[in-house]
Amino acid sequence: MKRSSKNITTHISYFHDFFDIRIFHKELMSLKKLGYEVHHITRGPDNIKDTKGVVYHQIKESNTQNPILKLLNLIYKVLKITFTYKSPIYHIHEPQFLIFAWILKFKKSKIIYDVHEDFSAQALSLYKNNWVKAWFFYILWRVIENLSKLYVDHYICATETIAKKFPKKYTSIIYNYALLKEYGSDFENISFQQYLRKENILLFCGGISKFRGIDKILSAYLQVSDRLPIKLVLAGSFMNKGTYNFCTTHPVWEQVEYLGVLPRHETLELFNRAKVGLLLFQPGANHNDALPNKLFEYMAAGLPIIASNFTAWEAIIEKKQCGITVNPTDTYSIAEAINKLFTSPELAYKFARNGRKIFEQYYTWESQEPLLESIYEFEINK
Repeated sequence: MKRSSKNITTHISYFHDFFDIRIFHKELMSLKKLGYEVHHITRGPDNIKDTKGVVYHQIKESNTQNPILKLLNLIYKVLKITFTYKSPIYHIHEPQFLIFAWILKFKKSKIIYDVHEDFSAQALSLYKNNWVKAWFFYILWRVIENLSKLYVDHYICATETIAKKFPKKYTSIIYNYALLKEYGSDFENISFQQYLRKENILLFCGGISKFRGIDKILSAYLQVSDRLPIKLVLAGSFMNKGTYNFCTTHPVWEQVEYLGVLPRHETLELFNRAKVGLLLFQPGANHNDALPNKLFEYMAAGLPIIASNFTAWEAIIEKKQCGITVNPTDTYSIAEAINKLFTSPELAYKFARNGRKIFEQYYTWESQEPLLESIYEFEINK
């Protein structure tokens, strides 16, 4: 039976991995479950074996080194794909693609802009050592996002702070909570004895950069590695070559286990093996009010957390007693928190159980799924 084009949605991204947690595992899989034919225009390898039913439109990067020509080439390739079929909804995940999104209105399609991060604030932090570049991108993203108010039909924001930038009437907040279905019986009802039998793994999972505290983590690990029988395990990709060189030449690197980017099932297995999770983003406008997916994944996996003492994070971690917050720039404080959790297993277990409990009550992706469904129904039918 021919599927109605009314049930087709197309997600557009490039700077996120094809199997990005928020985009692929949450939003795309939720929309598939709701009966939509889901297309994803993005970069990725040639031979993805299992797209879980998502129609994958690959974008290959241009060989040119000129950033403007590279962006124009990217826009051309995406637009070319969009005009090969009819899609009532285009769901955009990066501000670069807002530049041409207005053209899609000529197809009588609806535009949803999914704002994972405060991109303008991120520019100030990301390029803090190059203020010309920082302010250029800060202004650029602000202008692009403000102009988008002329043609974007709905904004989906990951936090309340981001949502304040957009028209209240057409803006919804969908939090980046973890998937309950991924953290079933392997993570719940773990006894104290079972927790003790877990490996002494201090886990950092995600993009590896100094902006996310890897230099502070290595320094803190160096302080405790000679007195604690623990292993620092890193899972994720290095954000740039400079960070890779810094880490691999660090005095403690030989004691670190680096696993690289893992398939999803191996990441979940690693969560099940570890005892403590690290989330030590450094201060910055884009981080202070963020609610990163990893925070909720650690809670879901029953991992006590050592995290930055940002106000939004303290409201969850300290108030709900599921970990320890520290000054993320102070390696001594980080080291003391590591020491405390590995030498006080009863406290660590208490934090682990509390985190899992409040995750189930308040922070599951399944609680956000109905809102995504209602946004789509509203936009399709209006």
